[in-house]
Amino acid sequence: QQLRTSFRTETTTYTATIFDEVILADATVGAFTITLPTAASAKGKVLTIKATSVAGGNVTIDGNGAELIDGAATVVISTLNRSYVIACDGTGWQILSST
Repeated sequence: QQLRTSFRTETTTYTATIFDEVILADATVGAFTITLPTAASAKGKVLTIKATSVAGGNVTIDGNGAELIDGAATVVISTLNRSYVIACDGTGWQILSST
């Protein structure tokens, strides 16, 4: 049986959904923001976001509304191929790993 993971590539501002699993962020033409789903709707969700290009600017990961990511409003990816694995605890998002 083959495993299936939802991959998507984004090149502009995007609001992640609870169905996303891996988001490849290509900022070749400019900086943009990926907004996370609301924590109330995503409890237990694990999401990986990787910058496949930062040539045009940074990729910002933003909590939904006032929700936080490890205590911060945003996480900025400014390095090529940097990735974050984050998980939702029902009230915010926790960084599980960063490479």
